Amino acid sequence: MVAAFVALWAILDYVIEPAKKAEKHCELGEKFTDLAIAIARSERSVEALGDLKARRLGIEKLEPPCKRLVDLQARNDECRARGFPPEDLVPLSWAQRYFGYIVTFGLRRLEDWKSDRQREAGAASSRA
Repeated sequence: MVAAFVALWAILDYVIEPAKKAEKHCELGEKFTDLAIAIARSERSVEALGDLKARRLGIEKLEPPCKRLVDLQARNDECRARGFPPEDLVPLSWAQRYFGYIVTFGLRRLEDWKSDRQREAGAASSRA
């Protein structure tokens, strides 16, 4: 039993590669810190702003892809903390809340929900 657990752990460690991800995270953090230093030291001009934006986009290009379900869950948490009504929360299923860190799925249902809300808001504003 212990051998199976160790083997499973080794496989997960090989597939997920947390050490490489942590190293990449540190590298990106250093690049953003260097950019913050450059921003503090730069002159205030349109050309400097363009150069700094280009550097920022170059760093963002190296970032791993965004986990959309994690972003939506964070949005819901912030809305709850700010006292928004429950109907403003994105209706994530329990599976999306728990497995969204690993895989993204069910976005079509959320897009339909968003379209319905926009349609309702448009109808309400046209009535007013």
